[in-house]
Amino acid sequence: MTPTPFPPPGARSAPGALVVLLALALACTLPGIAASHPDWIPADEVRTGDRGVVRTVLQGRETVEIEVEILGRIEHGIGPGIPMILGRFVDESGRWTGVAAGMSGSPVWIGDRLLGAVSYSIGAFTKEPICGITPIEAMAALEELPAGRAAVEGRLAPAPLALVGAGFAPEALANLEQLLAARGLPVTVASIPATAGSAPAASPAQAPAMLPGEPVAALLVWGDLVLGATGTITWRDGDELLAFGHPFLGAGKLALPLAPAEIVWTVPSLFNSFKISRIGAPSGVVEQDRLTAIAGRLGAPPAGIPMTVRLERGGRTATLHEVHLARDRMLTPVLGAVALANVAARQASAERDEALRLDLRVRLADGRELVTEAAGANPGAAQQAFIEEVNRYLGWLISAPHELPAITSLEARVRATEPAGGLEIVRAMPDRLVARPGETVNVTVDLEGPRGLARRVALPVDIPGSTRPGRYVLFIGASRAVDGKFGNPGEARRRSAGTADAYLDALEARAPVTVLEARLALPAEGIIARGSAFPALPGTAHLLLRSRPGGERRMYRARYLEIARTTREIGRPIDRVVAVALRVSGPFVRSDEAPGIDEETSE
Repeated sequence: MTPTPFPPPGARSAPGALVVLLALALACTLPGIAASHPDWIPADEVRTGDRGVVRTVLQGRETVEIEVEILGRIEHGIGPGIPMILGRFVDESGRWTGVAAGMSGSPVWIGDRLLGAVSYSIGAFTKEPICGITPIEAMAALEELPAGRAAVEGRLAPAPLALVGAGFAPEALANLEQLLAARGLPVTVASIPATAGSAPAASPAQAPAMLPGEPVAALLVWGDLVLGATGTITWRDGDELLAFGHPFLGAGKLALPLAPAEIVWTVPSLFNSFKISRIGAPSGVVEQDRLTAIAGRLGAPPAGIPMTVRLERGGRTATLHEVHLARDRMLTPVLGAVALANVAARQASAERDEALRLDLRVRLADGRELVTEAAGANPGAAQQAFIEEVNRYLGWLISAPHELPAITSLEARVRATEPAGGLEIVRAMPDRLVARPGETVNVTVDLEGPRGLARRVALPVDIPGSTRPGRYVLFIGASRAVDGKFGNPGEARRRSAGTADAYLDALEARAPVTVLEARLALPAEGIIARGSAFPALPGTAHLLLRSRPGGERRMYRARYLEIARTTREIGRPIDRVVAVALRVSGPFVRSDEAPGIDEETSE
């Protein structure tokens, strides 16, 4: 396994050379692992032409030795103050396989002393298999090194890190790549054949020993689906171990499951050799993920977030899928979104025009349950809608501005409607274009679906008697889509929530996707601050409120002032929003209660 060279953004970015050099000078190590070990050989003692062996597994769990010749050392080759040692495989086996993905962490021995780990594949289509070796002393000092990845440039740039997805559809892995890239983790996700659930034998005598040179996997998803990276153990002291010789995700301190693995076969390739892995049951925890290695501990794995997905289709037996998601502030929303969309796409897409609806129930540690929904008029649209909704919703919970109760479980119900699918608004016609305050405007909405499905819905909109004369806009569409036309008051309400309960209440107030509504609105610039609406403010007021000392930062711009609305449950996902101009003529009736923006609307 080889990492991707990129400078991670934000808090995950690596500090400058001074910090790295200081960290190496301190030579701080993992508990129980000495900074200088008699069985280790320092990088500065290695000479060009030295011969050694790489211990790795090419098939099964039996380690083999590949002869390696030291070519030299590149100062700062991995990072500031961290050299990279170049080696070349010289025996027949090594020249045939090259540096394979999954070989990262394979220990390199010079005589009876450990030099480090094979961790970088140098170039593609090269005439010789050249590897980059991370010194063992730099690996042992990882706890004091920064998170993130090495920004290696030029021809020495390592190949992309390949996550292995077992049971994932190719399109789901493509979505995963895009979502990870959006979070500053541009990794390549490979659908390499792997077998999920191949747990180690129950008998301790038959269980994998998990010794240096043997394969090990860091997991993000496990259960009916498996997503993780298989590498090799470099060093072990008691229950503690070092592996990979480079970052997995560059996350720093974390808690991911660690599992033994079995290599089914190593596939040689001039472009990128790789190992086909069989991943076992979690039996440890990855505690550190930094520039030079991952560090783990054998024992009880960390508790992930259990997620069940129940798929229901008319005339067929419901199916249940169970997975566990790694609990991580950045990754959990992405993993949940892609795992759910993958199961739905695999199991509920027999009909191209079949509509899918998602109900996701999130249980929190305090017993509270939150429910959100998404829908798509066909499997392709549904998959994208599921990804967007679950990623966004879990992100709001995981990265909330308040300390919320932990997520204890996720329960998803995916229902496939009859092949008629969803509905699209083709026209919306009010019975008049000019109305008076106190009158009712009847809107006729025509909806169409696949296979000739047609439906007509009547929506009566009562014009409040206090409505002032002027030009208005009548929006017709799904409630959540219409909310989007009003700016984002829901987001403003979440931002301005003063307590965790208020924040969760804001999440529960989101509009549905299967409710058709007609909403009368007045074009008016305004703001939403501290959960309250201030409509029809001039632009100068916006600037003053935002720029004055101590100005409110949690404000959001509102584009319309809501006057009236009518809703009707359709039971199917609705596409498209139609806007119709409507003029209100006088006179109007004064009222002490002026219409305002509904604070519970959302994006």
